[in-house]
Amino acid sequence: MKARRLKVLLIEDDTIEVMKMHRALSTLNEKHSIVEANNGGRRPYQF
Repeated sequence: MKARRLKVLLIEDDTIEVMKMHRALSTLNEKHSIVEANNGGRRPYQF
């Protein structure tokens, strides 16, 4: 079965929770992308 790439919109204001999410996605073998929404802006990340 072919693995799917996830595009995740992360809406979180707690820095620790954001770090935990980044760490969890970085341990996976797939290249998932995460967009972090904060203060009306967004920061894209690629994992």
